[in-house]
Amino acid sequence: MTQFGASRTAVRDAVKVLASKGLVKTRQRGGTQVCDMLQWNAFDIDILAWRFQAGIDLPFVQDLIELRLATEPFAVRLAATRALPQDLDMMEEAHGRMQNSIGDWVAYANADSVLHMTIFSASHNRFLQSLGLIVHDVMTATFHAEEQSRGGTALRGVMYDDLALHTRLLACIRDRDPDRAEDAMRAIINFAHAQLTNLAQNPARSRLR
Repeated sequence: MTQFGASRTAVRDAVKVLASKGLVKTRQRGGTQVCDMLQWNAFDIDILAWRFQAGIDLPFVQDLIELRLATEPFAVRLAATRALPQDLDMMEEAHGRMQNSIGDWVAYANADSVLHMTIFSASHNRFLQSLGLIVHDVMTATFHAEEQSRGGTALRGVMYDDLALHTRLLACIRDRDPDRAEDAMRAIINFAHAQLTNLAQNPARSRLR
């Protein structure tokens, strides 16, 4: 209350939010304690955003990339064989939005996320479709981190390189080639890994403004 000039009610509500996300626990007359990180909801979009704001570190980047490698390559293998015409149309639409958004990072990132979500959906596996929602939140947080940490010229270069990789991915799915589609997805994830690693190794950039 003293540090931020907040009311008692505002502080109480903030603690409730943190408790709902597993960050803290409160006990009557026992005070408020920070929970072990294993109890935190690591996939919560707010926690992801706060984690990036605190500064990107290499172990955190590795965890995020391993999550994507564990889910997206197999999801795209299934999508390459199971995608329905309407799935392919949605992928094409999202890819077109990416092309038309070069120079607008927010719009580009939104279209990119939609394309990846559509791939999960096209797997027609209910569990993978649910995992797609988690990956979507992870990607949203990483896109925001890159937006805050790079200038417009650098972001434009990233977009052009990233778009080329997604163009190849879409062609592989369209050709119903699961092996090439998996390779293309791994290339996209490895590209993201390189970008995030660069931010993590530059303390001035990895701490968001």
